[in-house]
Amino acid sequence: MRVKAVLLAILSVCILNSCDSRNYIERNPDAWKEWDYSVRGENSRRLKVTGDVTMDSTGALTGSGTFMDERGIESEVKVTRIGEKEMQGVDEDGYTYQLTIDSLRFGEPPH
Repeated sequence: MRVKAVLLAILSVCILNSCDSRNYIERNPDAWKEWDYSVRGENSRRLKVTGDVTMDSTGALTGSGTFMDERGIESEVKVTRIGEKEMQGVDEDGYTYQLTIDSLRFGEPPH
């Protein structure tokens, strides 16, 4: 009986915290202006790349990011989201990128 009470209390706190976070974002729509994605993939030179992409949180399907290839060379890339977990991009030299989204995190909250 005591275990059930403890588990119920923990569950209640988790649900309340989740609702508080969601309510905060709904009440403060400007709280997070960007979405940051960690991505990986390959460029048209067949080099493996990893990096981060930033997109506007208003639902824009375009953004930009910095990628590092397997040789350690960085490139600035303009990207377009083309699927739930897919992006395509092109860098300043015209090389194309096929990317997979590994994770999403909100950008920095305002100070």
